[in-house]
Amino acid sequence: MRSMDIWTEILQFAEATTAQVGQQLLADFGRVQAAEKADGSLVTQSDRWADEVIRSAIASRFPDHGVLSEEVAHAA
Repeated sequence: MRSMDIWTEILQFAEATTAQVGQQLLADFGRVQAAEKADGSLVTQSDRWADEVIRSAIASRFPDHGVLSEEVAHAA
């Protein structure tokens, strides 16, 4: 039964975190300027903020979990 408990915890965490981040992203929609990243793709300050909040929340709640993100460089 423990495996179901961890999946419930992860789901609840994901729902709460995305609700928080999503509210701010919706408020920012259409109000931010995009900049070009080194790879030619676009990024906004809101994108970077959301990425940081999500990565920090995961690191805090699940310190043994890793995160891959499109907004930060990762070592190969």
